[in-house]
Amino acid sequence: MVEGRVRVQAARWVLVLGRVTTALLVVGAVGAALAAWGSWSAAPLLLTALSAGLAAGWHALLTAFERHGRGAWTALLAWSAADALARLGGALPGGGVGAPDLLGGLLDVVLLGLLLHPDSRDWVARPPGPASSRGGPVHSPGTAGMPHDHRRPHVQVTEELP
Repeated sequence: MVEGRVRVQAARWVLVLGRVTTALLVVGAVGAALAAWGSWSAAPLLLTALSAGLAAGWHALLTAFERHGRGAWTALLAWSAADALARLGGALPGGGVGAPDLLGGLLDVVLLGLLLHPDSRDWVARPPGPASSRGGPVHSPGTAGMPHDHRRPHVQVTEELP
């Protein structure tokens, strides 16, 4: 609780729903690969490659968002809005929408709401906490390495020969 009100950790829920979406894309890729194997047709292989590429791209954006990337937040917002519109847009002119499209569209709408929540905007507005509180070396944003890198700094060992 902050200032007497309960804070919804929207950014954490974005990560959870994003991982569910990644898992669904991977399951779709595996299903398409099994269909290609069972039918001995090359057409499902294209769907396999597309689903695997989407899963990899989505996972990369989600990882960048987890590291407080503002650009990743914007890309996730645009991707979710476009996907929700594509999935649920068929219902507007009276076209039929199947159950998978309806569930996927609703997942995208929930993800949009969580991404637009002030907690998610605050998540990407601030950099990760200082490394000194975790006991590791302090990294400024301009130094090389990942912000959540917990490894020890590399030590070069030299041996003097007689």
